[in-house]
Amino acid sequence: MDDIILAHEIEEAGDEGLKVLAERDRDKIAVTTHFNGNTSIQLSGKVRKRVINSEPLRNHDFIVVVEPKLQGLPVNAAPEYAVLENMSYVIVNRNRIAFIFQ
Repeated sequence: MDDIILAHEIEEAGDEGLKVLAERDRDKIAVTTHFNGNTSIQLSGKVRKRVINSEPLRNHDFIVVVEPKLQGLPVNAAPEYAVLENMSYVIVNRNRIAFIFQ
């Protein structure tokens, strides 16, 4: 799991809890995340306010970012990366985040 940075469920089946979190609008804030490791990918989007406070998330390995915008992919990235441009949300491996700020 440590190698996974981002995930997305193409089909509607899956972890309903994460989807519910992604669909709630009431307490979202805009954030930008940077990842640790050999990647220079930067992800901006909206998350629930509690994501900023890491204490409630200690037992959660993944967070949901809605309206994601990725920056830092190589210009000559493989065509498969094009799918990342039109997703309504991504699931982020919390252990790969170097820092997150508002």
